[in-house]
Amino acid sequence: MLASSSSSFVWLLLLLLFLHLSDCVPIDSVMAPFSGLVRERLLYTGNRRQGLFMEIDADGSVQASPDPSSNCVLELRSLSPGKTIIQGVRTSLFLCVNSQGHLRGQRDYVEEDCTFRELLMDSYTLFLSPHTGLPVSLRFKGNKPGRRRGPLLYHFLPVMNNQVPQKYLDSVQPGRLRLSVVEVAEVRHDDRNRQ
Repeated sequence: MLASSSSSFVWLLLLLLFLHLSDCVPIDSVMAPFSGLVRERLLYTGNRRQGLFMEIDADGSVQASPDPSSNCVLELRSLSPGKTIIQGVRTSLFLCVNSQGHLRGQRDYVEEDCTFRELLMDSYTLFLSPHTGLPVSLRFKGNKPGRRRGPLLYHFLPVMNNQVPQKYLDSVQPGRLRLSVVEVAEVRHDDRNRQ
């Protein structure tokens, strides 16, 4: 009896999620002129207690980190309106999802696993899995076995990278010219200090 009611509850939650997603605005309707656009961002998500950043580590693990690091700086590349590729700047790993819905970073781009549908919803961005159509979500980093799992975090705010210094990123990809918001912000800050 208990298993049946919890199963019904899960299905009800999934139904409500899909009904809520039907009110979303596809990003292709507002992003049509921006195909091929590359944005360097931190993907921020969170709840009432804590804000978290998506992080793609060198070993391919994808997790939520409370503090931004160089592994949190991501390139969001628009392939076409509403179709986005996410790649770690420091690790050069693509964010991908397998058919079971598990996120991972991988070296080689595979369209079926690594191209996400991007939606704007209530000022947040959702990235939908190419396999299931469900939103990409994170949990708190370091969930311990036996503890209750935290809530799924799937509403992302792509924020400009003004927290991770550019010098930490340049060391991994020498010869690649990158002018980012960080450098512009540092120049403006230095100009204010001189006055």
